[in-house]
Amino acid sequence: MALFFPLAFHLEFESNVLDVAVHPTRRLLASALDGGTLQLHVYDACDGSGGATLQLLPLHTLGGATQPACTATCFLGGIGGTSDSNGWVAAGGAAGGLSVWDVDTGAAVWSRNSAHSSRVKCAAPLGPQLLATGDSWGGLHVWDLRSRAAAAGVQLPADGAATDLCLVEGKDSLVAVSSSGTEGHLSTISLRQMSSPKVMGSCRHAAPIHSVATLHGGRTVLCGDDRGKWGLGRWGQLREGEVLFRAGEGCCRSAAC
Repeated sequence: MALFFPLAFHLEFESNVLDVAVHPTRRLLASALDGGTLQLHVYDACDGSGGATLQLLPLHTLGGATQPACTATCFLGGIGGTSDSNGWVAAGGAAGGLSVWDVDTGAAVWSRNSAHSSRVKCAAPLGPQLLATGDSWGGLHVWDLRSRAAAAGVQLPADGAATDLCLVEGKDSLVAVSSSGTEGHLSTISLRQMSSPKVMGSCRHAAPIHSVATLHGGRTVLCGDDRGKWGLGRWGQLREGEVLFRAGEGCCRSAAC
């Protein structure tokens, strides 16, 4: 599988890429592979004979609790992160494992072989050494990496697979999307008490939802669904608004804020 970039560069992998993450403040790219490893690259723009290109230099190939397939990844830090957590990357696996590494040394920082009872589908940073992960059975866990205690958990509605997560900064809330059969759900989770997250509301969407992001300081929610449409709604609501983007006959699997 290949990743293509707008600066006329592509990166070849030996197996399929299931998720990617870009560090919020450093020039780092993480790629989760179905072969069970997480590959880190350093990228930089340079001037070549054909104009500007993007260089990606291998940094680390990481493996651990992400076997047999690395299915979700995110960088920690960038949300009030400490200098330590700004250099960490997390990844989950098909068997429910979860690992965190130091991106500079490649050393394991934290690991759980049975973090989830099913496939880890998504991961999102919540703050300094705080991480949220969702699985294919709709389970959502909040991890405090400073503690060895078990994660706080909550079950998303309709028992669908959690497909994406997005922190709403300044609201102590997390937006989660899930899919079950031919429909999707958007849920808001209160993080006022990290040790006891609560589902504050949920609404149904007429198609499976694959991605979510917030805009305008968290006042607007943007979702990509299985029909190749973006759904746009105000905070606390999800209504299918104007079709802002149509991805041909495919589906919208990525949203960025």
